[in-house]
Amino acid sequence: MDKATDGVTLSRVLETDFCGQRLDGVLRLLRPDWSRSIVQGFFTDGLVLLNGRPARAAQRLRGGERLEILHAATSAISPPHLSVLYEDAVLLAVDKPSGIPSHPLRAGETGTALDGMALLSPAVFFYGEQSSGQGMGAGGEVSVEARQRSLEGGLVHRLDNDTSGVLVAAKSEADRQALRAALEDPAAYKEYLAIVHGQLENECDIGFPVAHAAGDARRSVAVFPQGWPIPPGAARVRGRFRGRPRSALSHVVPLECVADCTLVRVRVHKAVTHQVRVHTAALGHPIAGDPRYLPAGWPAHAPRLALHASLIAFRHPGSGEMLHIAAPWAPDLAQAWREMGGRFSG
Repeated sequence: MDKATDGVTLSRVLETDFCGQRLDGVLRLLRPDWSRSIVQGFFTDGLVLLNGRPARAAQRLRGGERLEILHAATSAISPPHLSVLYEDAVLLAVDKPSGIPSHPLRAGETGTALDGMALLSPAVFFYGEQSSGQGMGAGGEVSVEARQRSLEGGLVHRLDNDTSGVLVAAKSEADRQALRAALEDPAAYKEYLAIVHGQLENECDIGFPVAHAAGDARRSVAVFPQGWPIPPGAARVRGRFRGRPRSALSHVVPLECVADCTLVRVRVHKAVTHQVRVHTAALGHPIAGDPRYLPAGWPAHAPRLALHASLIAFRHPGSGEMLHIAAPWAPDLAQAWREMGGRFSG
């Protein structure tokens, strides 16, 4: 094997009942705590073996094969130190900085926001119905065994690597289910601060459905009505899509304009993947510094994706009262805005 590994995450002989089924589907059955992206990551990295040979996600099984998932060798990255925004017996909310993933995508990955949250409260790295300090090392680090049992821990939502702001995790499986239900309630919402290209003067709603782009699992597209005029800024959020489009609504409020950009506040309720990024681009005002949706040749105007999750609001599953958790505007984006001539301070 060319891939460096330091152990085996999973090893078993597959039952004949799996005959004819796709391997990736069987993995999801065997490990329901692994998301689709986690399973795909194992295949992408060449870590899935059948009878000792690299396997494909779409490979059909005969039954009786030996399945192994290798544990990729990685250099340990220290957990990030995070600012606590709110904590009680049910949940922990932190201010995630830009540049780190919300959680590990594969066994062995370290240095994620979830690692930092586990230092503050080990209960957020629970697995199954079991929560807590089990699987934690003496220094608060998460053991390989605990990490393999659940890579998403108690997170009730995620932020893209380059997005900063409020990130919430539950302290038990029951609390996670309750919090996810609370976020589905119509009273719940999230707010983002974003620096977008161009002059946006009027408050507006954007309701284009959002779907996964065909042939690019990492990109989403807006589903425009037939004959809808597509602005130049939407060049990278149009095109063919796969699967069923998901309904999405974003309420955009301009806060301040400078020469080439506008600072906006965007409120969403049941957010879908990349919703704010896709919707602002569909409007013709892509987010500054967006490496995925900013049209080719457009200036970045920001040191990174200029998107910050500034607020999350929902009914606390314990008290039933509305809880508002806010994160101050990220210092790097605040500085970038000042350098553009803006005065908004958050």
